[in-house]
Amino acid sequence: RETQDLPARAFSLTPAERLRTFVRAIFYVGKGTRARPDVHLWEALRLRRQPGKQACPKVRQILDIWASGRGVVSLHCFQHVVAVEAYTREACLVAALGIQTLTNQ
Repeated sequence: RETQDLPARAFSLTPAERLRTFVRAIFYVGKGTRARPDVHLWEALRLRRQPGKQACPKVRQILDIWASGRGVVSLHCFQHVVAVEAYTREACLVAALGIQTLTNQ
C-alpha cells in the first residue's frame, strides 16, 4: 500500500526492488471511465466529512491512507481507448497483480 517515498529511495534500490515496491502499493485497477478516478477520491472525501457511513473497500483504503498521513497517487495509464480495449487491459492488469491484492470487487 505504501511506496515509502520511493522517488527518494530509488537510487539505493535495484530496478527489481523499485518495481516490486511500486506494484505492492497498487490497491485498485479500473478501466478509467471519464472522471471515475476523481469520483473515488471525492467519495472518500465526502465520507471523511460524514463518518459513520459505509464505504466500499477502495474508498476505505483511500481513507486509511489519508488517516496515516499519506497521499493517494492516481495513475492514469491508458486514456482515449475504446471500451473493449480498456476492459481487456483492466483484466490483464488484475490478472497480473492478483485480485487478492486489490480492492476491486
